Amino acid sequence: MTKLFLAICLLIVTLAQVQAQFTPGASIYTQKIDDTAAAYFTADAKADVSAQLQVAIDQLKKDRNFGILLIPEGTYTISRTIFIPGAIRLIGFGTHRPMIVLKKNSPGFQQEDPKDKGHASYMFWFTSSIPDSSGIHDAGAGTFYSALSNIDLRIEDGNPAAVALRTHFAQHSFVSHCNIDIGKGKAGLFDVGNMMEDIKFFGGKYGIYTTKASPGWQIMTLDTYFEGQLQAAIKTQQAGFTIVRMQVKNAPAAIQVDSNYWEKLYLENCTHCHPNITINTLFYLTPSHRRTLGVTRTQWPLCM
Repeated sequence: MTKLFLAICLLIVTLAQVQAQFTPGASIYTQKIDDTAAAYFTADAKADVSAQLQVAIDQLKKDRNFGILLIPEGTYTISRTIFIPGAIRLIGFGTHRPMIVLKKNSPGFQQEDPKDKGHASYMFWFTSSIPDSSGIHDAGAGTFYSALSNIDLRIEDGNPAAVALRTHFAQHSFVSHCNIDIGKGKAGLFDVGNMMEDIKFFGGKYGIYTTKASPGWQIMTLDTYFEGQLQAAIKTQQAGFTIVRMQVKNAPAAIQVDSNYWEKLYLENCTHCHPNITINTLFYLTPSHRRTLGVTRTQWPLCM
C-alpha cells in the first residue's frame, strides 16, 4: 500500500513537471494611457467581442490609415479570426494585462487548412490591408508599424488547429509583453517578422513555427520563454533568428530546422532544461548554402 501511494505521488509530481503551467504576465502600462490620437476599445467583456473588435480595428484603419487601439484590462472572448491591417497597433493597459480568449470549440479551428500557408486558423492575423472581396492579403515586406503589446492570449480546448498570432510583418512592427496559453492548440505564432520581446509560450505543438522572415532578413527575439511544447519550441526554415535570453523547459527540442532548408542562428544567454531529453537541433543544408551558427554564453543542461 505504501509503495502504491509513493508511486501515485511520483506520477503526480512527474505530470506536474511536464504540463505547461501558464501564468499571466505583469502589465507594463498599469494606468490608462492618455493619448488623444488613439482609439479606446469599449465592449462587454462577458460577451463575444469578435465583431466589435474587428469593427474598431477597421474603423481606425479607414479613418486614419494608421493608429493605436487601446484595450483596457479584462477578459475578452472571440470566436473567429481578427485581422490587423498594416500600421495598426493593439496595446493593452490596466493593473492587469487584458486577456483575449479563443472560445472553446470555435468554428473553423478544428481542422488544419491545407490551402493555408501555415495549415492553420489564427486568433490574430496581421495583414497588409483590410480583407475585402479580393481576399486576405498577408502582411509582408511593405507592412510597417503593426504591433500587439501588453495583451495575453489563450486558446481554449477544442481548437487543435488554432494559432494565436500570424505575424509576417516588416520594419517597426513587433509583438511584446505577451503570454500565450496555447493549451491543446497548434502553436503560439506562425511566420515571424522583425522582432518580438518578452513573449512566453505555454503548451501547444510548437511555440513558434515559421518560414523565412519578412522581408528576408533576420528576426530579433529578446527574453522569450517556452514551456511544454510537444514537438519543439521553435520549428523553422530560413528565418534567420537572432535570439537573446531564450529559456526552454519541458520540450523535446529547442530549435528544429525543417529538412532540406538552411538556417542562420545567433544565440546568446539561452538555456534549455529537461531531464533525460536530448536537444534536437538539426541542420539540413543544400550544397549551395553553408551553415551560419553563432552561440555565445548558451547552456543546454539536463536540469529540472
